[in-house]
Amino acid sequence: MADAIQANYEQLKEISTKLMQINDDLVPHLNKTAELTNEMGQHWLGEAADKFEYDESSGCWHPFYSLTETLQAASERVDKISQVLREAEEEAGERQKAKIH
Repeated sequence: MADAIQANYEQLKEISTKLMQINDDLVPHLNKTAELTNEMGQHWLGEAADKFEYDESSGCWHPFYSLTETLQAASERVDKISQVLREAEEEAGERQKAKIH
């Protein structure tokens, strides 16, 4: 008997959807934070403002934007895995039918 791979397509879809939901929840917060930070930077003066601007320009937000890209890519890859498994199952089924006939 050959080894079998079984996929739970419903669960894979749930995982993909959850990853995109996390991304979709995060992006508006990042955009709003960037908007408010820009507004604040136009009016805030002094040493604390300079320090904040330095920290912000040093890429402190980059990991969050990387996270959104990673969440999107992970969701797409889970969908691709599901598609490849489904195609493999269909192909294996067709081969089994061909052997029987």
